[in-house]
Amino acid sequence: MAVLTGSRVNRMKRAMDFLVDLVWARPNGPISSSPTEPIWPESLKTRADTLESAYQLLKEEHAGEIDRVRTVETKLLGISGLSPVAMAVIVAGFTALTNRSIQAFTRISVLLVGILAGYVSLQFLRAILAAITGLKRRSFYAVSLKDLYPRPDEEKQSYLTRNCSELAEVIRENRAEIDFKVTWLDVAHIAIRNAVIGLLLLLLTIIVLAVVQTSP
Repeated sequence: MAVLTGSRVNRMKRAMDFLVDLVWARPNGPISSSPTEPIWPESLKTRADTLESAYQLLKEEHAGEIDRVRTVETKLLGISGLSPVAMAVIVAGFTALTNRSIQAFTRISVLLVGILAGYVSLQFLRAILAAITGLKRRSFYAVSLKDLYPRPDEEKQSYLTRNCSELAEVIRENRAEIDFKVTWLDVAHIAIRNAVIGLLLLLLTIIVLAVVQTSP
């Protein structure tokens, strides 16, 4: 009895995952919005100039995360706008199958065209559903103004420590939400890739069938 090695099992698993994703793309990244990165160490003791540098870096990272979520949501909105394309493929498929010239084709050719058209429609549907899931309303955190205001008789080091902790927590929480959106963006991209492959196969099939049917 043959024993499968770890690498062979991994290859088989990757092949199975690839085949499943060809039919219905699944999320391969984090789908939970629970933060996984470490929190700011409250007991951290360091110099004021180091805290000032950390505070500046955290502000830049926070601005970068805001740009990131805007970019991801813009891409998701673009994918969700594929609904007319999906409807056009479905309508074109039904039109072709109900056309009078369909009698010129065999049952096998009609079945093949119907399966490919259905596959393309399914992939566009998956991409749209993934985009809608990614665009689902999420709770994003922001730095409150009261935390930015210095407290009475507060020293610079205490102020920077408090604001570094606040910014780090905001970035930590929001990054988990953004990763959730990126995961569904990846699912939508896989589905679109499948749809494009299906469209190419459908086009080649139609061309081959047309040549065969018109040949003497």
